[in-house]
Amino acid sequence: MEQKQIAGEKQFFNFQDKLQKFIPILVACITFIVFLPMLNNDFVNFDDNQFLIQNNNYKGLGWTQLYWMFKTIFAGNYVPLTWLSWAADYQIWGMNPLGYHLGNLLLHTVNAVLFYHLAFKLLDKAVPVSSQDERKRFYICAGISALFFSIHPLRVESVAWAVERRDVLSGFFYLLTVIFYIRGRLGISLAAYALSLLSKGMGISLPVLLILLDIYPLRRISRQSPIWRLSQENRVLLLEKIPYVILALTITIIGFMGQYSPGTMRTMLEYDTSSRICQACFGLSFYLLKTLVPIHLSPLYELPVYLNIVSWRFILSGIMVLCVSSALWALRHKYLPVLLVWIYYVVTLLPVLGFVQFGAQIAADRYTYLSCLGWAMLLGGSFLKFGNNKSRKGYGYILVSAIVVAAILGLSVLTWKQTKIWHDSETLWSQALAIEPANVAAHINLGVDLANRNKLKEASEYFRAALVLNPGDVFDVS
Repeated sequence: MEQKQIAGEKQFFNFQDKLQKFIPILVACITFIVFLPMLNNDFVNFDDNQFLIQNNNYKGLGWTQLYWMFKTIFAGNYVPLTWLSWAADYQIWGMNPLGYHLGNLLLHTVNAVLFYHLAFKLLDKAVPVSSQDERKRFYICAGISALFFSIHPLRVESVAWAVERRDVLSGFFYLLTVIFYIRGRLGISLAAYALSLLSKGMGISLPVLLILLDIYPLRRISRQSPIWRLSQENRVLLLEKIPYVILALTITIIGFMGQYSPGTMRTMLEYDTSSRICQACFGLSFYLLKTLVPIHLSPLYELPVYLNIVSWRFILSGIMVLCVSSALWALRHKYLPVLLVWIYYVVTLLPVLGFVQFGAQIAADRYTYLSCLGWAMLLGGSFLKFGNNKSRKGYGYILVSAIVVAAILGLSVLTWKQTKIWHDSETLWSQALAIEPANVAAHINLGVDLANRNKLKEASEYFRAALVLNPGDVFDVS
């Protein structure tokens, strides 16, 4: 009997080993399937026309096109590597939107697998194990983290919107940057970071992330010897970040120059300091809330013409940010990983929180592509920690596992539906108006779409509604 039991256990663990090898494949398959409806989507009149349809400068891989890609700041964006990827799409697909969407989806699927490997490495360094059996659970927890990142409805804007190739491409190199940094391959890591910034500058805060990783889970910086105490070891750690900082500063200056034009950046007279602080607090609480409850998502959360800083949504947001920051700092010795995730979340979002206000949005789903990686990592780590205690063999572990599976299924359904909202301009802006009926930009863009399809009477109604909502707009509705 004992021999049969031992043989059965060996067979079980052999099966488990094989299953764990397929977890990244499972993550990739689920991610790809959940986003499949986007392959039927068209381009939308939300920058797709300006960047891709009407723009002939990127359509080719000759010296003329390459020169334009690397010298041009287009609509405030310096993204030469993204232009290069679109040029490759054009060579293969022409202007068939399927090719552009497929490229986005494939990149996002690869990112899900990369994040799976990154999550596994971080969990492996964070949690000591006493046996190989315990270490096997890391694969499952890393898979949970990867899926929470990849199939969350907040990812839809970055993946299903053709123009946001910028997010998924920069995210690809961003994840490679961190993976190679953890492996100690600093030269390759730095090269990947440069490519990430040339795809989109959202990752300019990465040097801070590397310092946070040095604190935990890499433990290169002692908690008894903080980074600001410039010991010999800490000086070495800071010096190795200087090349990353130089790259980040360079792309920041280029981006600022691109955005600094009349009518693009709001001046302090138009938008004072208190309004910017309120918007920042609102953004931090908004993205966290949408991460927890990802419903009523819109392609454009419009910044009000006049921002009322004493409204309840801004007051409550400020209270939330203050309370969370204070609580995590007070509990930093017990919950250090949570504090570090919060710092990463805040720092990654800083460029788009409104301190330097560009565009008409008060928030945007696409800004969570990098900033919410930490929450996904924390979820997998929490599940691992829960599974390490005695309750993992009881009903509590089964219940938590069932909740995780249900959450993954729920997120999958929401994301499947959300991808269909980006099917065309009419469905996109109709959704925006369903979420916010007073959305001026949504009225205008829906009107433009209808006008382009010769539905002039319906279009004029949306144009007039936009003028009623904001009489200061100049728009020809005749």
